[in-house]
Amino acid sequence: MPVPLYTFGPFTYDPSRRTLVRQNDSVALSERMAQLLLALIQANGGFVDKETIVARVWPDGAPNENNLFQHIYMLRTLLKEQSSERSLVIGARRRGYRLAVPVKVTLSGNHAPPPEVAQPAVASPPLTQPDGLGHYARGCYLVEQETATTLTDAVRQFDSSLRCDPGFVPALFGIARALDLQAEHAYMPASYALLHAKRAIMRVLEIDWSYAPAHALLAKISLSCDWNWLGASEELDAAIKLDPYSSFVRSLSVWLHFCRGDEDEALARARDAVGRDPSLVRTQLLLGRALFFSRRYEESATLLSALIDVGAGYHLARLYRAQVYVAEGRAPDAIADLNHLPAGRAEDLSYRLPLLARAYAICGEEQRAADLYAHLVEASHSDHVLQTNLAMVAVALGRLGDALHHLECGMALREPSVVMLNAVPWFRELAHLARYNDLLARIRRGEQPPECTRRRSVLSPAS
Repeated sequence: MPVPLYTFGPFTYDPSRRTLVRQNDSVALSERMAQLLLALIQANGGFVDKETIVARVWPDGAPNENNLFQHIYMLRTLLKEQSSERSLVIGARRRGYRLAVPVKVTLSGNHAPPPEVAQPAVASPPLTQPDGLGHYARGCYLVEQETATTLTDAVRQFDSSLRCDPGFVPALFGIARALDLQAEHAYMPASYALLHAKRAIMRVLEIDWSYAPAHALLAKISLSCDWNWLGASEELDAAIKLDPYSSFVRSLSVWLHFCRGDEDEALARARDAVGRDPSLVRTQLLLGRALFFSRRYEESATLLSALIDVGAGYHLARLYRAQVYVAEGRAPDAIADLNHLPAGRAEDLSYRLPLLARAYAICGEEQRAADLYAHLVEASHSDHVLQTNLAMVAVALGRLGDALHHLECGMALREPSVVMLNAVPWFRELAHLARYNDLLARIRRGEQPPECTRRRSVLSPAS
């Protein structure tokens, strides 16, 4: 049966395959991206208003405006447009978007069924300069250490690699990954780190839209930074279709399922990742974390202890085991692990001191816990300290009103850890409070957070 093909500019779009072709290059589009492009094609130069696009691309519910803008941006990226010249897709205020070139329709009689999985396109030419490769290799090694210092140095190494080849996709992605980890571990404010990480990711996708890890990391950033649940799911789906066997893609899939509260599916995916490649320390750490979030503390501690015993798990395995011990109430074991972690102001403020304070509170040393809490609150006025970590300590001290205030400040600051509140065990004492449940509901809806003024001293009684 004849199938319509749409040609515009240098591109041909096959809607039955959802394939966009330019010369010898082809890209399989996601369903939503395909619907967006087809709406513009069928208007044949006429404007399509935002309401029509939303009704067609998101029939199951309206997205927020950022999600629509992101899809337009991604479409322009697919069409190889530069930011200074919108030669194919034109936007006009209050009118919407249109294609600026005529569309020609032809019929094709030979048509094969669409492929299940898109084949990755050829990435940018491989980097061949020894200096550039050396910087890239050092950057990769430093990222794996995941300390504040090594992640900062990794960004410098990737930058040096890009000076040899500005279009080297793995180095661009390395910068985004290092910045994302700095935000994840609270070594620097997420508002800065994730903004620059997202810019690097968008540059990667301009060069090679089929680079699956970039879509996966964009999913994480979309949720962590923008609370864009729909956009995160779509980017992750695109990543899985492009490379379903990528360990990085699968690890972020685990994280997204925990954010959604789907513990069983998240744990199943973590076990599957280890089964596919049990030799990777990172996938074993992922399973250890998944067991922790699933409240399977004994299994988690056993796996993490095995990594520590053979020397393969570096400091992250010890940190994660300390969290397990705190959750189990094994305060002396947690304190021993925390005192073995790397020393550094960023590490102290991001996880070591908050966990120590929680451990001291558990074992009855409330004054030591309160002193650490006061120190962290004071430090938060000049350094980066997660409000969610302050809330964790406040709960242990019985200061529930302060804990809620910290969480609301964390929401206002869009701390990435806020989307994981349901997964961590630190806030069970708040579960019966309407104020806490309202906060969780607003996060799930992706609502704009309210303004929050951090108090200079936090000493209010529990409420």
